Amino acid sequence: MSGTERMKIVAQIMDWGGPEAELEALGGMDVDFSIVPFGNSEDAVIAAARGAHGLLLGSGPASRRVIEALVPTLKVISRYGVGYDAVDLQAATDHGVVVANVRTGGVFNQEMSNHAILLLLACAKKLPTMNRIGHTASWGDRTPHTRPMVSIYDQVLGLIGLGDIGAMTARKAQAFDLKVLAYDPFATQEKAAACGAELTHLDRVLRESDFISVHCPLTPDTKGLVGKREFGVMKPSVYLINTARGPIIDEQAMIAALQEGRIAGAGLDVLEQEPPAPDNPLLQMDNVIITPHCAGISDRGTYNVKKKAMENAVRVLTGRWPESVVNPAVSEKVSLQ
Repeated sequence: MSGTERMKIVAQIMDWGGPEAELEALGGMDVDFSIVPFGNSEDAVIAAARGAHGLLLGSGPASRRVIEALVPTLKVISRYGVGYDAVDLQAATDHGVVVANVRTGGVFNQEMSNHAILLLLACAKKLPTMNRIGHTASWGDRTPHTRPMVSIYDQVLGLIGLGDIGAMTARKAQAFDLKVLAYDPFATQEKAAACGAELTHLDRVLRESDFISVHCPLTPDTKGLVGKREFGVMKPSVYLINTARGPIIDEQAMIAALQEGRIAGAGLDVLEQEPPAPDNPLLQMDNVIITPHCAGISDRGTYNVKKKAMENAVRVLTGRWPESVVNPAVSEKVSLQ
């Protein structure tokens, strides 16, 4: 950007309250900032963000078509959150657009890891069923529903993905005396040791774990990573937890495994289609807990994500690298400090 050009930043409206966090990040800078209620279609994103230098993106797509319609003005796409599967990273890199996400927000990572543990405990203790019975006068009816009600003590938690959130989940799991195995082809033995996890191959995680929690990003390599073959390796007593992205798990294979009793249950914050179709079989299963993609949401966590997303955009537009760059190859196209 030229020194005289007024910075324009457009944010996709989120149901997370007002713009206080973003305004705090701006710190009184003279910026043309607007929060626009655009939808999740390519045309909606293009119409809302045309002429913007920075785009704060929630769930809207940033496909090649979108990016090519917004350059050369667009310089940065800053994600509200960790996931970046809706952004065409190659297109962004080709056109010198920096893509940033919020990985450094400690409160957000706390909430995500807390939610994974929450779903694990809720599955183990059959929380929805027990809550339903607890709200009746027929407490004696609980007995058949408690079989089995598993103890998590000295059980094995398997993590698929040992990034920031996975590592935090590993540390918290040890407070419950869970042993932790982890699969992540990019993690080091040193990182695993620091969070108390044993790094190993995927099939061992699948075969030995009593609970499996997914924490990897959705990429072409991880789409359908947990499918029919993987369900065949798991214990029939395993509970599967997913707070990452729905398509990492082959949903039809999971439904079949649940219907056939090849796994004990699931705790899901994400699905392949969100919201799910009314006839999705998962909605009718008592051994499946579903939360509406809310793992990272809290008063402090949400504020932190909004502030960090704006800070990342401002850093790029003022000639600095953001705290977390998703497409580092863009450094060949742009010069930032």
